[in-house]
Amino acid sequence: MIFYCKNCNHKITKKKYIFEEKFFFYIGVSKSLKLLNKFKKKSNLRILECNNCGLLYQDISQANLKFLDKIYTSKLSNISTNMDDSNMGRDRFNRTISKIFFKNKPKNILEIGSQDSFFLNYLNKEFNCRCVGIEPSYKKNSYIKKNVKIIKGFFDSKINLKENFDTFICLWTLEHIVNIKDFFETINKLKNPNFTQLIISVPNTNSQILNGDPGIFIHEHINYFNKNSLTNIFNFFNFELESYKEDKTDIYFTAVSKKIDFKYHKSNLSLISLYRKNLKLRVNKIKFINKYKKIALWGACPTTINLLNIFNLKNFSILDADYYKHGKYISGSSKKILNPKSINFNTFDKIILLPLGFSLSEKKYYLNKYPKIFIDFFK
Repeated sequence: MIFYCKNCNHKITKKKYIFEEKFFFYIGVSKSLKLLNKFKKKSNLRILECNNCGLLYQDISQANLKFLDKIYTSKLSNISTNMDDSNMGRDRFNRTISKIFFKNKPKNILEIGSQDSFFLNYLNKEFNCRCVGIEPSYKKNSYIKKNVKIIKGFFDSKINLKENFDTFICLWTLEHIVNIKDFFETINKLKNPNFTQLIISVPNTNSQILNGDPGIFIHEHINYFNKNSLTNIFNFFNFELESYKEDKTDIYFTAVSKKIDFKYHKSNLSLISLYRKNLKLRVNKIKFINKYKKIALWGACPTTINLLNIFNLKNFSILDADYYKHGKYISGSSKKILNPKSINFNTFDKIILLPLGFSLSEKKYYLNKYPKIFIDFFK
């Protein structure tokens, strides 16, 4: 079968650049198992890798696109952890503030995918500037302050905005965008002609591939970026990379508007082939878990859900330190998420620490105190 890259139109034919598997849609967590089951669907997921521009992306069907639109406009729209006053929300906020970089002080900000506007209102207070957010699932809340406006909808060429912006912020949203060309062309139409900066964060694809993370590929993520592929996209649309930072789970970019003599930075490395190899090694590490009677998976995340499918586990519990998730359900499972502080670890045969970004200090603590029970999946 022949495919053509949606970004640069390069031909993709070799098997090493194509990954295909059947996965559940990962939606997130909810108090209502009935509501989660309403959106429970298992469907083929095909990932293509372009060795010209470096982009990994999902070759998504129209049926799955329509299904995603239903999710994004439903009560189950908050797939990622919001930046808010919860324990994990505050942690994500602090990590983001420590990683992002502003080349110039913003005067007019547009945040694409502003969720509940918590971060946008922080920026409004910090820089005393005009702030606009776009969010398809937005609901009014107490965060909104003077000089902050939220538009309920999607960001594309149909958006009706009469002003220019010197700062565009897009945090954990670009991986969900189907039409990258339309997205950046719309930014170019709305940008300040004198100076514009883009501040973008996306999941760290290279880190997930190198670690063989079973949770890397999910239907809700259309694109999978690394430094090379996103720099190519920036340059194509006349933006130059100004700042780059990363950790195990995410990468953070700042790019500024600049006329560029564009040329693709090619990569001949097959990330998909590398992922197949690393995934096999990672899964083989815990292939013994079916022999135990009582297993706990720590992390209400896509990695957990995909492992449940791989091993067809029946007798298990799901733990998570995020108190927002306690007592709720995660899509793909009918088990309630438990608070680790409320259980006796010694009642389990094995507890597997799953999140790639799990706190190193906490991980060390549990592995040292319960060496026969806890397993570090990504060691």
